[in-house]
Amino acid sequence: MKLTVFFASLVILLSACVHPIESREETYDVGSIVIEQCDDSISEEQSENTIAGYVCFAKRFVEYEQVEQTLRPIIKWKAARAGFVVVQLLSADDDIIARTVADENGLYDFQNLNLNVSSNYRLRALSQTQLNDTTNTVIGWSELPYAWSNPSFQSDLSKGIRQNIVINAANVAPAFNILSTFIIGQQFLNDVAGIVRVEDLNSVWYSGFNAYTSYCPGNANCDPANTIFVTGDVIDNDAHDDRVVLHEYGHFVLFNYSRDDSLGGAHFNHDNRQDLRLSWSEGFATAFQAMARDYAGNDRPEIYVDTNNTGLPTVFYSVEEPSGLHGLSPKGMASEVAVSAVLWDIYDGGHGESYDQVSREFNSLWDTLTALQHDRDVNFTHFNRHWQGSSLTSIYDYFSIDFSADVYEINDDYQTAQMINTDLSYQASLHTRNDDDWYKVYLNANIEYEAFTSDSINGADTVLELYRVDDVGLQFIKAHNGTSDFNDRVYVQDEKSGRILFELDSYLNFRPSDSGFYYLRVRRWGTHARDNVTSYDYIPRYGNYSLKVNTVPQAQVSS
Repeated sequence: MKLTVFFASLVILLSACVHPIESREETYDVGSIVIEQCDDSISEEQSENTIAGYVCFAKRFVEYEQVEQTLRPIIKWKAARAGFVVVQLLSADDDIIARTVADENGLYDFQNLNLNVSSNYRLRALSQTQLNDTTNTVIGWSELPYAWSNPSFQSDLSKGIRQNIVINAANVAPAFNILSTFIIGQQFLNDVAGIVRVEDLNSVWYSGFNAYTSYCPGNANCDPANTIFVTGDVIDNDAHDDRVVLHEYGHFVLFNYSRDDSLGGAHFNHDNRQDLRLSWSEGFATAFQAMARDYAGNDRPEIYVDTNNTGLPTVFYSVEEPSGLHGLSPKGMASEVAVSAVLWDIYDGGHGESYDQVSREFNSLWDTLTALQHDRDVNFTHFNRHWQGSSLTSIYDYFSIDFSADVYEINDDYQTAQMINTDLSYQASLHTRNDDDWYKVYLNANIEYEAFTSDSINGADTVLELYRVDDVGLQFIKAHNGTSDFNDRVYVQDEKSGRILFELDSYLNFRPSDSGFYYLRVRRWGTHARDNVTSYDYIPRYGNYSLKVNTVPQAQVSS
């Protein structure tokens, strides 16, 4: 059964709301920057009894230029064609006389009209599309589609009428941009993934909307299902952030056409120790937005940017090469940034990187996604298991994604334990769910030692146990898993997120009363009755860690 959760993209502040429906004529306050109007050219001559024109809306977007080998955002405003929006012809009494859908260029066309010359009429565009029997709708708090109406007109149709619908109100035009962004995602699914009819989708946005930008598949928090909330916060309004909106569309895709078991909630792109289900979900959503923008012909689709209301980026990095993000290296499949980079490399056909030997294998990617529908607790390990395309080994190596056994195997019990020395670090992996790693170390009597795992990535959540063999056999001494106790060596608070980053590691200290060989067992949490797992819990199959046994300096020896 699929989980019903929110998939949030960022955290915002709360603020008041503004009524969005049927707004009066307004313009953006853009100072000296000019809003370009609709293209007035219509390729074919208009015949009598015809009304035609373009539907356009004012849009803020971000361009990039190469300056001293750095990328800098350039903020501009222009009118962009909406594409596939519903257009209505209304009487003076607001009766719908005719209805059509604008084409991909934003061109609407009413033919064979029989209108009264002396009557008033007006044109109205709705933030709704019906493309290939799929309905996408952007609504405000009143649960109605946004609507924009031109002034009423009277005219003789003997020569036909050309009239553009220009939407430039700051509290209406953004809704049409959200709709246009959804259309990009839908066309990508239609044309590239071969899905004839995409599931219906709703979006909620209005100026001042105090919510996370997030996707809700369907529960008490969103009715109907398949709703994307787009924040209209006064500090960070996402309505013009196409990449952020398409990221949420990626969650919609994963939930409806693959499987998404993410727990949702807050997440951080510099965190490489996320729950694997979360990093898979977020990584796919970010990769999808880049793929969709590439399909739409956008420049630099690999650039992910989230801007605030001043147009300045709050998040800005390359999905293609995210190394160095926030000063950290996005390594391992517990990093959403590493996951998105791998998926993008599968799609993009390579850009000269020595490690990217895969060339545009979207079909294999999509086949793998659909194969995940019947799995459980889906994460990147499931993707790897189902993948049937070209080898991803070099890409995996580059992003430290590891599915291989370590050099110490087979050391699955104390009798085959790997001999180690104190004060040296050993890099190892838990390979498959049944793997236990045993180590043998000589300890001196009345000397205090500390043993710990560190650098746990790729889903490793270690439990460290100490044993001794006597005349009776193997004897358990003590254990520590990363979630039971707090210890300064193991737990470090991240300044950016406030999260405790190292709870996956384990630590114990011990002063033996007898010199001799002792045994350390490293296993994953959740595989033993001692872990008190009362129901099925998500347990990764893989994971990498480092193990070290130190002699505690005399100044640190406890009394």
